[in-house]
Amino acid sequence: MQGHSGNYGIQGQYGQAPPPKKGMSGCLIAVLVLAGVAVIGLVLGAIGIWRVLQSPEAQKMVKVVGDSAKLMEEARTAPGTAELRKAGCREALVIDPKKLAELMKTLEDAGAGPAPEAGALTVTCEAASKSAAPECDALAKVYVAAGHPTTDFTLTVQLQGAKTSICSEDYSASGKPSR
Repeated sequence: MQGHSGNYGIQGQYGQAPPPKKGMSGCLIAVLVLAGVAVIGLVLGAIGIWRVLQSPEAQKMVKVVGDSAKLMEEARTAPGTAELRKAGCREALVIDPKKLAELMKTLEDAGAGPAPEAGALTVTCEAASKSAAPECDALAKVYVAAGHPTTDFTLTVQLQGAKTSICSEDYSASGKPSR
């Protein structure tokens, strides 16, 4: 091999394959170190969150969040809400004042201030537009026929996100306005 410049290619100087590398590559080691650091961070974060959630205040707040979600789901599926949606409400809710008062009491216990007293059953209709909004009296008849209320109720029609209502009236359990 005279006249060769010293670059022997894949095979070694004497026609032999180069010796296999020993150990892992530097990139693989770096990935494994980063993965280990990430796992340690996740474990420490989970332990920290678990410890925070063990405090009585955090447990009350977790309860409030769960109870709020349950209350809203019950309000959305209460008797009469499907019929109110068919009558022109984009969304309809019937909120039980006793359950709302219980939720407010939990908030008060968590330090949110005094809970208001339970009011009347609240029926809310969210209209798609002001021109398509059903009238309160018409919706009260629909709600009484389908929801069979046993107490007086307040019915409110409003647009989504609006601060004021299109109409809001108090009704007896039979659907007569309390005006």
